[in-house]
Amino acid sequence: MANLYIGLGSMPRVGDRTGFTGLVHLDPVEAKAIEIGTDCSIASGVWMTTSNFHSIICWSGGTRLNPAKPVRVGNHVWIANHATPLERSTNLR
Repeated sequence: MANLYIGLGSMPRVGDRTGFTGLVHLDPVEAKAIEIGTDCSIASGVWMTTSNFHSIICWSGGTRLNPAKPVRVGNHVWIANHATPLERSTNLR
């Protein structure tokens, strides 16, 4: 079972034979993707998001210091209970 919140322009992608063993939260936002490969097992309480839902702006330059980034989980990955792969936790294998 998964709880999805999909932001405008964002996309979740889940590979073949990948399963969720409890309530999992997937929150692809800010036009970024969450991609989960094939043959993965995602345990209960896992939360994945492409953003931390607030901007940190550079005081001197006015640029955003924490832009959203995609989350990519490779093939044959097990993510244990209550893990939180965030926008900077990319390319898990």
